Amino acid sequence: MKSLLIYLKNYKREMIIGPILKLVEAIIEVLIPFFMGNFIDNMFEIQTSEIIKFGVCLVILVIIGGISAINSQYFAAKASQGYGTNIRKKLFNYIGNFTNKQIDNISTQKLTNIITNDVVQLEVAVAMWIRLVIRVPFICIGALIMCYIINPQYAFIIFICMIILSLFTFIIVKKGVPLYRISKEKLDTLSTRVKENLQNVRVVRAFTGEKDEVKKFKNENDETYNYTKQSYIVSGCLNPITTLILNITIVTILYFGQIQINIGKLSQGELIAVINYISQMLLAIIVFSNLITIYTRAYTSAKRVKSVLDIRLNENEGDLEFVENGEIDIKNVEFSYDNIPLLNNINLKINEGEILGIIGRAGSGKSTLLSLINRSYDIQSGSILIGKNNIKSYKADYIKQNVLLISQKTDFFRESIKENIILGRENITDNDVIVALKNANAWEFIEKLPDGINTVLENNANNFSGGQKQRIGIARSFIGNPKIILLDDITSALDRKTEKEVLNNIYKYVKENKITTIISSQKLSTLKHTDRILVLKDGKIDGIGTKEELEKISETYKEIKNLQIDEK
Repeated sequence: MKSLLIYLKNYKREMIIGPILKLVEAIIEVLIPFFMGNFIDNMFEIQTSEIIKFGVCLVILVIIGGISAINSQYFAAKASQGYGTNIRKKLFNYIGNFTNKQIDNISTQKLTNIITNDVVQLEVAVAMWIRLVIRVPFICIGALIMCYIINPQYAFIIFICMIILSLFTFIIVKKGVPLYRISKEKLDTLSTRVKENLQNVRVVRAFTGEKDEVKKFKNENDETYNYTKQSYIVSGCLNPITTLILNITIVTILYFGQIQINIGKLSQGELIAVINYISQMLLAIIVFSNLITIYTRAYTSAKRVKSVLDIRLNENEGDLEFVENGEIDIKNVEFSYDNIPLLNNINLKINEGEILGIIGRAGSGKSTLLSLINRSYDIQSGSILIGKNNIKSYKADYIKQNVLLISQKTDFFRESIKENIILGRENITDNDVIVALKNANAWEFIEKLPDGINTVLENNANNFSGGQKQRIGIARSFIGNPKIILLDDITSALDRKTEKEVLNNIYKYVKENKITTIISSQKLSTLKHTDRILVLKDGKIDGIGTKEELEKISETYKEIKNLQIDEK
């Protein structure tokens, strides 16, 4: 877990000075009972002026301790929150560079829990390090030493007490850590269930699946509850066990202390000092038991954070930042997902500025091929060349900027329409956004909105219909200057008239700007103005050429054409 300490590098001063200030406070706390004991034993033998001096000194010590504690708390807050902020920034940026496959392997809810709940546990651990990790042991050891100075027998009793407490603490920690880890995993599963239900609530209602989903949620919720309850029961045993053992110790010392006072081997002031030290140790050990719980949870959270940061990004990323042209050359490409073959021996060359259509039945590999060209996924074998260079020789971010993929299912952020179209791209004016919306036939309903392009989209744009959302998504393809545009069945939710108008605008736009374009669809009408059409069947090329050429060489193409003619 040492690798996570790098995010504290800007807080070295706080990490050093904060514990020192807490140590000053602890020293004062340990010294005060000793002075008070001496004062009680001699208070009837000293003058009033000496009593006043003692009171003033005591007040000064308390003020120094208070100032030290306040400043230490400030340093702890600054360092812990800064540490958490740095880790969250790193995680957010890091996760943003994950490939689709890496995202598929980790649930989004687990990532959400890590970047929120687990980072909070690490923040608490850092704060406790500054505030308590040095203070608590010092008070325990210091109080033990002072008791030994007053009476070695009491120190021995307290030492035995500490050994017993350490044994119980070890047992509880050993049982608590696995339970806490499992409870976190169950919480990830429960969070995923909640997210899926909220996103698909219309589907669940449409098929009256509420009872089944409630049952599944109840089972997972109960499992999470049971493991979380067990982890808290185990960790919660520390405080009562600590209190019981220490109170037994106090009763034992009081019993023997009374005997020693009666025979003159112990003064009343010394007994009061010993009781104060035991009380200090009681509080310190209770805090220590809580620290054990905090750090066992922080350790689990640190492992979860590190498991994300250990994922390797863009293993084959290059350093090229210039795409010469939009030419695409695909050679002997193979791709499987979880050992399920999706594409086999794909060989294809697309010239700069060409418009290529891709057609095939559902599951033929159309979307997968586009994802490989966009490098959302990496091929297992073969090569893909963009502008004469292997796709892996470019920086991953640069490929995403120059090879724009617009998918059938468009996701949106809870931001304005303008921000959802620009998506962080620079030098885009309001007029550029409006032109893009007009080309996508979306301006006709957006201009009627009170806030126009500044209208904020609700959760995944649920305040718009499916066709409206799709057109807003299509508008993204008319922004910026990509070399290649990949359109994955983007008109599936549009009526024929709107689809025709949008496609005409797209064809006109890409031809004027000489943008290499690939359009996948299950409808031949969508590919009416493409230069060539690629036919895919079961992940293999079944034919490529013009419509006339495909009529002669591809049985799949003829089947699709005849079926769609019959449907008309």
